[in-house]
Amino acid sequence: MIRSIVTATAIVLMAAVGLFAWFVTLLGGGYILAAGLLLILGPLALVDGATRLKAKRRAGRKPG
Repeated sequence: MIRSIVTATAIVLMAAVGLFAWFVTLLGGGYILAAGLLLILGPLALVDGATRLKAKRRAGRKPG
């Protein structure tokens, strides 16, 4: 359940980044900038999601 939520969030984030990059390209920013945004922000979104999930799991556990 939680994994599917994280996966869905990551997909939505990457789609949003894709749309943003597409608009940048339409405005004449160039394909290099768009590709760079996708390459940088895509993995960052996934790592951020995984990090938050790990933090939540740690916070949920009681010490000892």
